[in-house]
Amino acid sequence: LQSMFGDGKNGPLRNPVVILDELDKIPPGGAHEVEGVFYSLLERETAAHFRDNYFDIPVDASGINYIATANDTAGIPSAILNRFQVFKIRDYSEKEFIDSVIPNFYERWIDFERIDRDAVPGKLSEPIRKLVFSISGADTRKISAAFDKILEKTGRIDKASGKFIAFFSEEEIKNAFIEFNNYDCKYRDCMHNK
Repeated sequence: LQSMFGDGKNGPLRNPVVILDELDKIPPGGAHEVEGVFYSLLERETAAHFRDNYFDIPVDASGINYIATANDTAGIPSAILNRFQVFKIRDYSEKEFIDSVIPNFYERWIDFERIDRDAVPGKLSEPIRKLVFSISGADTRKISAAFDKILEKTGRIDKASGKFIAFFSEEEIKNAFIEFNNYDCKYRDCMHNK
């Protein structure tokens, strides 16, 4: 409402965009039932004569543009759902998840956790990316936890250099990227003890 009426410096704005995140998570009924409000606001004719309960003033809300997100539309009442144009966005394929999503999260995870870049590979090998995929169950919300788990299992002090290292695949070790004997445990055990 402030953007619609202006604050003296900006506005008025007739057509703000309101984003309703995870519309499928709004519980029906309850003390703060919102379903009825949507019926009014999502129809231009009734939105033009909307009375805001909080400010207790009439508002022409017919110019507001709504964008809603949902993981599943099954729980959204059809009377609300049919007031939106629905765009279905497919999930990542396994290949996209392994080749694009995991490397992107890896870069952010290194920065967020302040991981020494000399201790980990610049790019994750395919076996490690596949391990992240397996541990996370292809759930983006579980990727960071998968990195933590792999770090815990593969992180070792390299006996030759005395430095902490982690996230190196068995193939990298075989190719003498790191001496296998420098690990404090058998590499295969480190990788498969989840």
